[in-house]
Amino acid sequence: MVEGIEVSADLATGPRIISSDEGFRVVFEIRSGSRLWKDWAVALVGCITSRLGPDSFVGFFDAVAGRMHAASRNLPSD
Repeated sequence: MVEGIEVSADLATGPRIISSDEGFRVVFEIRSGSRLWKDWAVALVGCITSRLGPDSFVGFFDAVAGRMHAASRNLPSD
């Protein structure tokens, strides 16, 4: 559960954490037809930033598109 939102029904597999020298990624594989994934993704970011600070979140990486999501809030400007 993330901030009161049950997420396990929306996950195809358990979340994975990938760490590197730059930081870490939390990877979720979402079931087709999930309706709440955006809600709990935002709730997870709130949990992370409340504990690690606002600069701990860079943005959402879209694995299908192979790039950071354009609506991510901390993307460097071009």
